[in-house]
Amino acid sequence: MMLMIKRLALLYELLRSPHLFYKQLRVLKEIDRCMRLIAVEALSPTLRSLVGRSVDIDELMVKGGYSDRGLLVELLSLVEKEGVVRLSEGKVVVLRNPPEGALQEASEEMGDVLREAFGTFIDPTVKAIRERLSGKATREFDADELRVHWSIALEGEFYRIQREKAIEFSKLVEEARRRRGTFRILDYGCGSGAGTLQLFNSLSGKVDDFEVDGCDVSEGLLEIAREDVAVGLPIHFFSLKKNRPAKGIYDAVFVSHVLHWTDDPVKTVGELKSYLKNDGFIFGVESTISKRLYPVDLFIRIYGANGFPSLNELQRWFNENNMKLEHDPVWFSFKAISISPNNF
Repeated sequence: MMLMIKRLALLYELLRSPHLFYKQLRVLKEIDRCMRLIAVEALSPTLRSLVGRSVDIDELMVKGGYSDRGLLVELLSLVEKEGVVRLSEGKVVVLRNPPEGALQEASEEMGDVLREAFGTFIDPTVKAIRERLSGKATREFDADELRVHWSIALEGEFYRIQREKAIEFSKLVEEARRRRGTFRILDYGCGSGAGTLQLFNSLSGKVDDFEVDGCDVSEGLLEIAREDVAVGLPIHFFSLKKNRPAKGIYDAVFVSHVLHWTDDPVKTVGELKSYLKNDGFIFGVESTISKRLYPVDLFIRIYGANGFPSLNELQRWFNENNMKLEHDPVWFSFKAISISPNNF
């Protein structure tokens, strides 16, 4: 039944906006190719010394100074698709030298949408993979130059379209118009403020009385939000390291690609629910794992995320907080409403 619903949703979106739909599919194919080449580049120093040999995974780990076996096996599976190695019963046959310059060529051939969302991450991701393989802890989400890369990505079309679809899916403007008093919305995990600005613009000129707040754990990204992205607008940004959102005051809480970064998503959803008025709702974007999203899933896990949930897992996060979830399998938009009131 769920498979049939997903297929119908895909068909509907294809008929409604074929150009946009195919553009997103092309981006995912490009990401798949880039992640394979990134894996090749990350492992190339070790693989070059083993061309023509068949070695055990354990021997390869010693040779490369690796400690994360699970990640190594995942990366080797990607490298195998590029024809550099062959995997067989715990052994790795290194068929040829990793191609030189292939990653650079692929980055130069990227479409504009992928370049915005992913292009600046190529070299840092090679570095991050090598650090993870060697056992080094994941760096802070916004450490060093990463804050700039995330800011560029989140302002790009790939994420902008997903947020736009989530705003449509939630019927945000209609919800705001039917409520009395000031409509208050919180962008939880706002990053550099691109989504917060998008929320503000979606309501501006359509809703008479509204307020938009944004919060994040990253001081660096909040600085970009305040001083660049939303400068001069009546948007309040605050740090989750210093303050918590007030309970029971928001009509809506927006979360885009946030829940899979948290240590305990069920607890996080419960916290988000506590910020809502009794008739409030949570909405946003949360991808669910699939074959076509695997390269993106691997990418975010390299940077410290827990990975995308299955649809059943996503539903559980909300069910355990007495919330009813609606989910769009095409654009990964969701909306959740409470089936029991908040108790403070």
